[in-house]
Amino acid sequence: MIDDTPRIVTVHLETECEAEAETIWRTLVDDIDTWWGEPYVSSPERQALTLDAQPGGLLFEDWGNGNGRAWATVRALRRPKQIDFDGTFMMNGALHGTVAIAIETRENRSCRIVLAQQAIGAINDETVAAWHGGWEDLLGSLKTHCEAVETNQP
Repeated sequence: MIDDTPRIVTVHLETECEAEAETIWRTLVDDIDTWWGEPYVSSPERQALTLDAQPGGLLFEDWGNGNGRAWATVRALRRPKQIDFDGTFMMNGALHGTVAIAIETRENRSCRIVLAQQAIGAINDETVAAWHGGWEDLLGSLKTHCEAVETNQP
């Protein structure tokens, strides 16, 4: 028997990043294709992942020739501190979801990156664990890219 009772799920993750807020913002928004990759894509046809960072803009996986998939819509942003999305991010069972990514400035030129996801739907525990692991991987990739950019700046 499949349990399709809707439930609300929350994922909350934080990571410290040795980079300035502007570097993190640029990497998060302008260079998303450099740190968001396999296995977190929806098609082997993927040519790029783009983010139109304005309210109503799309997080879009481009498959070429006008084809692709919208992952989420930008709901709000406050540069260089926070971006909020509406969408399911292709997550199994989710009927609706939100993701907020915030950049909190710390002392000594470092920042904390905070990700909060909420979703509602027929979501089982295995899916929640997969979401948590996926976001952890992606935040780790974002952190690694930001710190490399920061290290290579004059």
